Amino acid sequence: GLYGGYSHSLATTQEVKTAEKLKELFPFVNTWKFLKTGAEACAAAVKFAKAATGREKVISHGYHGFHETHFTPHIIEYKDFSQIDDSTAAVIIEPVIVEDSPENLDWLKSLRAKCYKHGALLIFDEIVTGFRFKDYSVARRYGIDPDLFIIGKAMANGMPLAAVGGRSAIMANPKAFVSSTYAGEVLSLKACEAVCDIVQRNSDFRVSDIWSEGAKFIKRFNAQDTTVKIKGYPTRGIFTGDPAQVATFMESMVKAKILFCKSWFFTWGHIPEMDETLERHKLPKWLKK
Repeated sequence: GLYGGYSHSLATTQEVKTAEKLKELFPFVNTWKFLKTGAEACAAAVKFAKAATGREKVISHGYHGFHETHFTPHIIEYKDFSQIDDSTAAVIIEPVIVEDSPENLDWLKSLRAKCYKHGALLIFDEIVTGFRFKDYSVARRYGIDPDLFIIGKAMANGMPLAAVGGRSAIMANPKAFVSSTYAGEVLSLKACEAVCDIVQRNSDFRVSDIWSEGAKFIKRFNAQDTTVKIKGYPTRGIFTGDPAQVATFMESMVKAKILFCKSWFFTWGHIPEMDETLERHKLPKWLKK
């Protein structure tokens, strides 16, 4: 039930149930902290890492929320491995942005080894890839265990929920106080529990299926004789080409009653609309090759 309500000051057993369900999908995580937004979860992960290591320097690659630069003046944009040393608390990355390639995998493996060498914690921000990448995450797909792992967005099918997970020794550090009034809100936690069941046990919502359908869409889209292409993996991509032409493409699609933004995400809801979307993809003549 809802324990007489849906938002409580104290933890409920629903948090435990949802955490146990998440462990089925992400077995490399044994302790979870629930929050409401991805930005919160990223900030919490950085705080956990700094408390665990006693260090301040954090190296960042990718986007981790609007208040990233407000964490601390010690956030450094990633350039190369030489930045990672014995003063580094953590490296926080999106393990796959749009480049899912052997070269990117080699980079991830080398980064994991480099962090181990210097005692820096590796944080995977999988807010976008979680539940939408093969095997539910980049970490699980490629067998690379991060020290801290962040999810959000798809985890509760649109309900407001995010989470950061890691080893108990990191997460239970009393020096890292992370609190949120609405973090244990039961409706979103129930939704997440249901999502975990659905993606594992309902044959209509297998990640492998959306992956294959998304791959078909990209292939068919890119086969058209236009200058605008999709770069990425089957459930996430970006439109590439001359910026003016990409803008014109999006404008022409809006006129065709289809809303695209520069970033492209494929969901189960898009599968039955795929043919019509491609049929409506008629660009102005000057955009043709």
